Amino acid sequence: MEKIISAKISVIIPVYNVEKYLSQCLENIIHQTYTNLEIICINDGSADNSKNILKDYAKIDKRIRIIEKENGGISSARNVGIKEATGDYIHFIDSDDYIPLNYYEKMIKASDNTNADIVCSGFYFEECKEMSVYYKDTFILTNLYDKLYKTFINYFNYVWRYLIKTSFIKENNFYFINGKVYEDIGYTLELLIKANKVVIVPKVQYFYRYRKDSIVHNKKYNNDLTEAFLRYNKVLEKYDIKLLNLVLSIKYYKLFSKFTILKKFIYLNKTKYILLGFIQWKVVHAKLTNK
Repeated sequence: MEKIISAKISVIIPVYNVEKYLSQCLENIIHQTYTNLEIICINDGSADNSKNILKDYAKIDKRIRIIEKENGGISSARNVGIKEATGDYIHFIDSDDYIPLNYYEKMIKASDNTNADIVCSGFYFEECKEMSVYYKDTFILTNLYDKLYKTFINYFNYVWRYLIKTSFIKENNFYFINGKVYEDIGYTLELLIKANKVVIVPKVQYFYRYRKDSIVHNKKYNNDLTEAFLRYNKVLEKYDIKLLNLVLSIKYYKLFSKFTILKKFIYLNKTKYILLGFIQWKVVHAKLTNK
């Protein structure tokens, strides 16, 4: 007889001027095969029809809570969500992205089986599928080296990859820096360092939508990106971490994000992608599976 899992997941969704994509995001959450969810939508001062879309969905699904606030950016919206969360786990999802219908079922089972502070999924990049990560096996990561390298934290530092214990976030006072873009670059690093263990879940991906008009692609926030990298490297210094290739360079990060993977080869039934880039980046190794 299959074990019944009763843990509640708090899904935190900052919403700002995403009327074109919001319905798809919400549809894929309310129809999840795992149903014990509270869906916290923080309307961060949207000027488009996002607010009305949220209200329509709240009428359909009572698990949806709408919190109205003045525009303060994604960091402040996520912080509000953390404070309001009553679930056992927290998942941050961007309102223009979406997840498969069995995403939470697979993630919560992995956490329940391992008692991990953090559960990590793969992800699919809409613009550049070659940079997507799709794990084919389960990995339980407990030592620092594995937690940082096998999650590829120095390349893919997105908080939406993780299902995180609420108690772990609140007991460690893990809140985002208000008013900053690229806020999760240092945040996710410290999460992984402090976690008792991280479990990687195979055959599940978060779908990231590329938008040229999104905040993270606006050049006026370049200073925020530079500051985020400085914070990331300061976290490494704080914990005296000197592992090879973990220090981030803003110059090479920008170049990496512009170029696709140029070559791939299959070795011992593992697909590895090789970035023909720069010396400081060297080789990116990812355990992926052929599709």
